[in-house]
Amino acid sequence: MGVTGFEPRSVGCESAASGWRAPLSGGKRRSLQFPSARLSEAPIDHSHIASCPVCRRRVQREAELLARHARAEPVPPGAVAYAGLASPLGTIWMASGPNGLLAVEHGVGEAEFCHAVERMGHGPTYYSPPVLATPMTQVREYLAGERRGFDLAVDLRGCTPFQRTVLTAISDIPWGEVRSYGEIARDVGRPAGARAVGGAVAASPLSIVVPCHRVTRGDGSAGEYALHTLGSCGRHYKLMLLSIEGFSFG
Repeated sequence: MGVTGFEPRSVGCESAASGWRAPLSGGKRRSLQFPSARLSEAPIDHSHIASCPVCRRRVQREAELLARHARAEPVPPGAVAYAGLASPLGTIWMASGPNGLLAVEHGVGEAEFCHAVERMGHGPTYYSPPVLATPMTQVREYLAGERRGFDLAVDLRGCTPFQRTVLTAISDIPWGEVRSYGEIARDVGRPAGARAVGGAVAASPLSIVVPCHRVTRGDGSAGEYALHTLGSCGRHYKLMLLSIEGFSFG
C-alpha cells in the first residue's frame, strides 16, 4: 500500500498466495498459527447481523438503495470519485483522489460519507464505480478470505502528522495478528501515548484497508470499533473482520 508522503508499503501480505510477512521487531507480539487450508474455507462470521434487528435492517436497506443507484458520473480531472461496495457488512463506501484512496467507511449513509470526505478538504465527490474498481475488488477479495493484504495507494494528507505515523504503523501489523494500543504507542516512540493512539485509530478515515480492527486493548479484549458510526455494534463488526483472519476471542 502506497502512503502519500511515505515509502510504498503493503498491509500484511499482498495475497493469500504470497506467504507471510515478517512482523515488526521489538515489543510483545501475539500471533496465531493457521492450518494450510484455503482461506476461503473460513468465511466471515456475520451472525451478529442476522441476530441484530438494527444491523439487519440497515444492511438490507443499503443493498436495496445501492441496487437502484444511478449510473456513474463523469469525474473532472483532479476531482474525488466515490462508490459503494455491497458486502456482508453492509455497503462499504470508498473515495479516491488523484493521490490515492482517501476514505473507506461502512455503517454510514451515502450523504454522510460524502460530506465527511468534503470536510477533509477534498471538495465535491462524484459517483463513479469504475474509478474505484481496483479498491473494490481487493476489499471484496479480502472479505471472501482470498486476500491477506492490500496493494493500494492511500492519501493520508488529510490526517495530522501523528495520525499518519500511527496509521502507517498499523499498516505493518501482519494479517492474523493483533497489537495493543500500548504496543503501537511504543512502536511510534510514544510509550505513554496509548490513549492518543486510540484517538488516532478512532479518527482513521480508512477502515479495513488500514487494519485498525487489528488493534486491541491491553487486557487482551477486542475493544471497540467504529464507535461513532456503528455504536455498541462496532465490537461485533471488529470480531467479524478478525474472524476472516482466523482470530477469535474467548
